[in-house]
Amino acid sequence: YDYAAVMACDPGRKVDVLGHIDKKYITDANKAESKVKLLVSWGRGDSQKGLDSVLRSFREYAAKDPNVVLVAGGEIPAGAEGDKLKSLIETMNGNPETKGRFVFMNGFAPNKPLIMAADFAVLPSRFAPCELTDFEAMRGLCSPIVTNCQGLAQKNFDPSIPNEAAKATSYKTKHGFYMSLDEIREQLSPKDKEKFEKELKKYKDEIIQEHKHKFNKTLTNSEVMDKIFKERHYDFIFNLTRPYRDKIIESELVEAYERALQKDYHNETQAKMIKNNVNMGIGWEDNAGLSKYNKSSGDLYREAFNLDNTPIKKED
Repeated sequence: YDYAAVMACDPGRKVDVLGHIDKKYITDANKAESKVKLLVSWGRGDSQKGLDSVLRSFREYAAKDPNVVLVAGGEIPAGAEGDKLKSLIETMNGNPETKGRFVFMNGFAPNKPLIMAADFAVLPSRFAPCELTDFEAMRGLCSPIVTNCQGLAQKNFDPSIPNEAAKATSYKTKHGFYMSLDEIREQLSPKDKEKFEKELKKYKDEIIQEHKHKFNKTLTNSEVMDKIFKERHYDFIFNLTRPYRDKIIESELVEAYERALQKDYHNETQAKMIKNNVNMGIGWEDNAGLSKYNKSSGDLYREAFNLDNTPIKKED
C-alpha cells in the first residue's frame, strides 16, 4: 500500500488492490524453511500482455499445488478487455482454490520488488517483437516463464530444448498465441476440435455469402475464400480462434509451472539457469549469445556499414 501511495501521487490516478494473499502464506514465506512458491507478473492490462492468461493458467495450476501464490500488477484499461479481466478477477476471488492466493494491483506494478521476491516471473505476451521485462526478471535472478513468440522465443532459452539446454535461462510454452488453423487442430481435444470445426464452417458460410455479393456472385466458394484471406486474414483468424488458442497456451503455461515449481524446483537445472541469467550478455557489444549468427549487435552493425573493428561511437 505504501508503494501504491507513491505511484498514486497523481490525484486522478486510480489505484486499488484486487484480491489478497492469506496471512498463512505471508507467515510461512518469512520462515527459513518456507514452502511458499511465489509467481509474479506485471504489464499493461490490455490483451497484448496476456495477464488474463496468467490468471487462468494460475487458477488451473493452483488446484495441483497448495503452496503457490500469485502477485500481479498492471493497469486495467477501460473497455471490453478491461471488463473481461475484472470479471475474471472477481470469479477467482469467489473460487475456494484461488481465494486468498492471488492479488492484482490495479494501477501500479513495482516490478523490481516483485522480481526480487519471486521464484518465477510469468510474462506470456501474445506478441512481443522485442520485450524487456524478461531481461528485467533475469537481472533480478528471477527466471522468466514466457510464451514462445517473436522476441521472447529468440532470447529465452529453455532447458527442455536440446540445443538451448546449455544456456537455459527460462521456461517457454511450445507455441505462441498466433497459430495456424492446422496447428490449432493438432492441439485440440476431440470434443473441442468438433466444436471448433462447426464454428469454423458456420463462420465461413456466412462470410462467403456476404462476399459473393461484394466481389462477384459467379465466384466459387474457394475463390471467395482466397479473396477473404487476402483482405481480412488477421480478423478472420483472430476472432474465431482466440478462445481455442488461449486454452492451448494456458495449458502449456501450466506445464511450464509444473516443470519450474515441481520437476526442476531448486535442483541443478535451476542453479544453472540462475548462473546463465547472471552471465547473460545483453549489451551492444556482448549480446552475441542472443543472436542466431552468434555475433553481437556491435559486430553486425560494423559488418553492415563496413566499419572494420573500430569501436562504435555514440553518434553512430
